[in-house]
Amino acid sequence: MKPEFEKIPESETSSFHLLKIEQKHFDGVWHYHPEAELTWIESGEGIRCIGENMHSFNSNDLVLIGPKVPHFWDSKDFKRPNHSQGAKQSKAISIQWHLEKVLGKSDQWPEFLAIRKFINKPFAYSYHGNTASNVIEKLKNITSIEPPLALIELHQIIFTLSSSDEFENITPHFFSNKHGAVTCTRIEKFYSFIGKYYSSEITLIDMAKHVAMNPTAFSRFLKKHTGQTPIETLNSLRITQATRLLRETNLPIMEVAHSCGFHSISNFNYRFKKVKGISPREYRNFQGRA
Repeated sequence: MKPEFEKIPESETSSFHLLKIEQKHFDGVWHYHPEAELTWIESGEGIRCIGENMHSFNSNDLVLIGPKVPHFWDSKDFKRPNHSQGAKQSKAISIQWHLEKVLGKSDQWPEFLAIRKFINKPFAYSYHGNTASNVIEKLKNITSIEPPLALIELHQIIFTLSSSDEFENITPHFFSNKHGAVTCTRIEKFYSFIGKYYSSEITLIDMAKHVAMNPTAFSRFLKKHTGQTPIETLNSLRITQATRLLRETNLPIMEVAHSCGFHSISNFNYRFKKVKGISPREYRNFQGRA
C-alpha cells in the first residue's frame, strides 16, 4: 500500500483549510497532499510517521510538514506502559494551505520570497520552546476570528516558523514516493510493528519477518532509505519513550527501563547515555531542577 493521496477541500471564503480534530484516537492513515501542513496535537499520544522518520508524540507536539511529504499520526495501536493506561481523547488543530494561495506565485509578493523557498520543499520540522508556545496561542486564536484576520494570523505564524531556530529537522533522509509502493509499505509496516511492540523483547529476525525480508537484507534496506538500521530505529523509539517517562512520571528507573523494552538496566544506562550524554538518573534530576 503506497501513501494515499488526500484531496484537501477548497473553500470560497478561505485560502486555507482549517481542521479541528476531536476523536477517540488518531487513525494513522498514511497519506500525502500537495499542500503544506501545520499540525498541533492539543491532547493525545502515540506514534507519528513523517517521511522516513518515526517518533512518539505527546500533547503539544507541533510539526510543520512540506508539500507531498507522506505522514500519519497513530494512537489506536500505541502501547502505553501499565501506569499510564486509560482512555484519552485525541485532539488536534491542523492547517493546510497551497503555497500560491497563501504566499502568492513566484513573481508576486517579493516580501514572501524567502518564506516560499523555506516552505516549498520536502521537509518536516518539529518546533519547541518559545516558538512553539507562541504559535500554539495563534493557532487557538485562528479558529475563532474572521477569515481576513485568520489569513493575517497565518502569515504571522509562517513567518515565525521560518525565522525560528527552535526546531528539529525530522526528515533528514526523506524518501519520496519515487521509491515505490513496496518500499513505502515495508517501512510503514515496520514502524507500526515497533510502535506496538517496542516494550517487548523483539529481535532483528522478528522485525525482518514482519516485513517478509531476510534480516541482513532488511538492515541494508532500512539503512539505505532512512539512514538508520532496524535496531537503531527501535532503540531510538525506546529512548524517546524513556525520556518521557523520566520527565513525566515518578516510576523507578528500573521500571522505566522495562516499560520501554530494556530488560537489562546496564544496557538501558549505556544506550540512554549514548543518546543523551547523561545517565537516566542525571536526566531526571536535571528535569526536576528545570
